[in-house]
Amino acid sequence: MGLVSLITAVAAIVAIGLVVWRRWYRLSNTAWVRPVSTALGLGLFIGMFVLGSLGVTVARGMVLGDASLDEITNLPLADHARILMGHAIGQSLAAVIYFWLCRTGAGRARPTGRAAVAKGLLAMIVVWPIVAGTSMVTSSIARLIQGGPVDVIAHDTLARLAESPMGPWLVVMSIQVVLVAPLLEEVLYRGILQRTLTSLDLGRWTGIIITSVIFVSMHVGAARWHALPALFVLSLGFGWVYERTGRLAAPIAMHITFNALNLALALLSTPA
Repeated sequence: MGLVSLITAVAAIVAIGLVVWRRWYRLSNTAWVRPVSTALGLGLFIGMFVLGSLGVTVARGMVLGDASLDEITNLPLADHARILMGHAIGQSLAAVIYFWLCRTGAGRARPTGRAAVAKGLLAMIVVWPIVAGTSMVTSSIARLIQGGPVDVIAHDTLARLAESPMGPWLVVMSIQVVLVAPLLEEVLYRGILQRTLTSLDLGRWTGIIITSVIFVSMHVGAARWHALPALFVLSLGFGWVYERTGRLAAPIAMHITFNALNLALALLSTPA
C-alpha cells in the first residue's frame, strides 16, 4: 500500500469513526423542509427530465444536422458543450418552476444561505475521505477482476476535458461541470425527488437511499462501474446534509467542491 493509499484509508476510518461517535447520522424528528405533494413532486421530476431531453434534442439537431447520432461521441469539445448547454437550459426552466412553487415550503426556521454553505463545506471535509476510501477499495477490486490497471479518470466528461487543449470551450465546459451541473442536479435529486419521497412517510433515510440509487443509476454509462459505489456514498452525504440544514445551498456547495476537485485532479493527472 502506497503512502497516498495509507493516508486515504486512515482518513476514511477516522471520518467514519467521527460520524458514529458523534452520531451525526441521526436526523431529528422534525424535518427542516416540508414535503411537497407526491403528484407535484413527480410532475416536477419528470418535467425536468423531459425539458432537459428536449433541450438536448434541439441543441443536438443544431449541431449534428443530418449526421448520425452515433457521431456525437466524436464531436469536438465546442459542439459537445453546446449540447450540454441545451440540456442545462431545458432543465433550468423546470428549476425556475420548482423554486417558484416551493418558495413558501420551509418547515421550522432554517439556517441562512451563508450558514448552509458553510455547513456543506464542513460536511464535505467528513464525506470526502469516506468517498475516497470507497473509491480506493472498489478500484482495487476492479484491478483484481480485470487483471490490470483501471482508468484513473473514471468519468467520460472529465476524461474529455483532461484530453482537451486549453481554450474558451474548455472554460465553458468546466463551468458547466463545476457550477451548472451541481446546481441543477441538486434541484432535481435533493430538492424535488428526495423532498417528494418525504411525503410518502417512508422514513428520511429511506428517502435519501432511494434518491441516491436513482442518482447513481443516472450516471451508469458515463462513469466506470467501479466509481459508482463512491458516487452512491457521495449522494448519501448530499441527502444527509440537505435533511440536516433544509437548504439546497448545502448539498450544492458540496457538489461544486467535489466536481471542482475531481476536475482539478483530472487536469493535473494528464500530461501536458
